[in-house]
Amino acid sequence: MRHSGICDRPTGAGFLVGDAADLQNWDDALLAGKVLRGEWRTLYFAPGTLSNGSPAYAGPENPMKVRPAYCYGGFARIVLDGHTIYGANGGTFGFTTFTGTIPDQHLSVTTLTNLGEFDNRILTSAVLGAPLK
Repeated sequence: MRHSGICDRPTGAGFLVGDAADLQNWDDALLAGKVLRGEWRTLYFAPGTLSNGSPAYAGPENPMKVRPAYCYGGFARIVLDGHTIYGANGGTFGFTTFTGTIPDQHLSVTTLTNLGEFDNRILTSAVLGAPLK
């Protein structure tokens, strides 16, 4: 099959396709240190900095008055009630996703929807926050 370089149907970003079980396997392997080890794992989860030394912020303050910073691994990182939480979102063609991970709780939650521009952080944050209360 020849690839024209034009995406005319919904596919995974970069033509990566997976399901909920694949996401769980990835989260398990990442949290267990099976994917990255040593300084590579440390760097992956480290908050990024800009060339002027300031944090690479991922967006505005959230309702808890915390402004997340981008990590070198592409996640947004916040510290809430002593727990470090990593999150990332994405979407294409009406599908959206948000994943959140709390390593010290060995907990990852990912929501996938086909509701167009729905903000999945609402669903994911509610599930992630439950064990922290």
